[in-house]
Amino acid sequence: MVSPGIVFKERSMRKQHLASVWVLCGAVACSNSVAPGNSAFGDIIALQVTAGLAQQTYSVDSSAQFSFTARNALPRDVVIYGPGCIINLELQNMQGVTVFPSGVRPCLPPLETLRVRARDSVVGSINLSGAHGDPSTIGLFALPSGTFRMRVVIQGVTDTKTYNPVRVQSVWSDAFTVLP
Repeated sequence: MVSPGIVFKERSMRKQHLASVWVLCGAVACSNSVAPGNSAFGDIIALQVTAGLAQQTYSVDSSAQFSFTARNALPRDVVIYGPGCIINLELQNMQGVTVFPSGVRPCLPPLETLRVRARDSVVGSINLSGAHGDPSTIGLFALPSGTFRMRVVIQGVTDTKTYNPVRVQSVWSDAFTVLP
């Protein structure tokens, strides 16, 4: 037979243990809402983006195509969605200054752009039409002249259960040149 004092002590310890778990969960939830890139979303950020260059030299007036691969190592589907421009090309000059959003075509507002199945990958691309002799389109439809590195940034990535938005990006590419 267990004495009432021991039962009370065990219940009291359980309540304290549960209270500390709730405080810990509350602290984690607060930090997640402020900073979605932390460990609670680490598996979603495992959606890796790698970018590839088709060629090392472009012209301001020529069209350019940049491909990217989005790899999802998760055991669940991931979607890329949003309104606004959700797949961007960022340029960085050789001095390390990011030129953004130079060369990014205005995006339509799709509800869902890309779905990456569990443990699968998809290949996408960003196409730029070139200036075609119209200097006012440089930086919008055409790359400016210079030498750059580029990366692909995908915003609005989430799994289909939690719908928490995050941002993933590729590493900077090798240098390439855009001729005037």
